[in-house]
Amino acid sequence: HMIEIQEGRAEELERAILGNKLDAAITLIGAETPERLRATPLYTEPYKLLLPSNHPLAGQGKVNAVDLASQPMIARRSCEFLARTSQFFTERGVRPPFSFKSHNDERAIALVAAGVGVTVAPATFGRSGLALLDMQDFDFSRTVGFALPPVRSLAKESEDALLDAARDAARTIRAVASLR
Repeated sequence: HMIEIQEGRAEELERAILGNKLDAAITLIGAETPERLRATPLYTEPYKLLLPSNHPLAGQGKVNAVDLASQPMIARRSCEFLARTSQFFTERGVRPPFSFKSHNDERAIALVAAGVGVTVAPATFGRSGLALLDMQDFDFSRTVGFALPPVRSLAKESEDALLDAARDAARTIRAVASLR
């Protein structure tokens, strides 16, 4: 059995697993996921405000949405939390200007580091040159997990080996993120 790795949004990966197009996925899981898929949480991480480390707000531990009203924002169009983030700012009467919108997270984060704008992203997206801040009343997180179809499509040994590899990858991702 050949292993194929692909990227995709959580809904796309879930659909592919349920449609027997994928045997497993490392994806976002939520409270409802275990009902549809056999899911194992790997780690949970908070969303943070990412800004250049030399930004005037970088020294603060926590900022309010109103502190960002005039800050250029970078929209990560592939963000699974984009609608909720937009709603968060709108509910507080904050409509910051957008300096860049992209489906490419790497490009968006690089532009944050270059000082083009700020963005909201999972903590593991942090890297050298960035400050990661909490936002007042923005207590959102995501859980990354290993998902399998409801009915076994692989041998148990293969599933176990893939889960072990996913756990190793999760440890590496978290370790690298904590070193930044």
